[in-house]
Amino acid sequence: MQTVLVKINSPYLGFPAGREIPVKVDSKGVPLERDWRRRFKDAEQDNCLQIIPEKPINNVAKKTIKKSPKKSARTSSKEQGK
Repeated sequence: MQTVLVKINSPYLGFPAGREIPVKVDSKGVPLERDWRRRFKDAEQDNCLQIIPEKPINNVAKKTIKKSPKKSARTSSKEQGK
């Protein structure tokens, strides 16, 4: 089971126009729910929704977190001043 992102171009099932919604589909891209299957078929004629293509994840920059060295709680204040 996969999920595709769909952008609503005209209000449907309480969703306003312009909203992006994830829809569960099978391996062939057919929606699992009957209402969405009908809506996808309508979209071929009236462009009421559009499927947003997947964005590649490989280009996402990886964030590295540098840890600061921990100070020992047993170190006296005289030793820290040196």
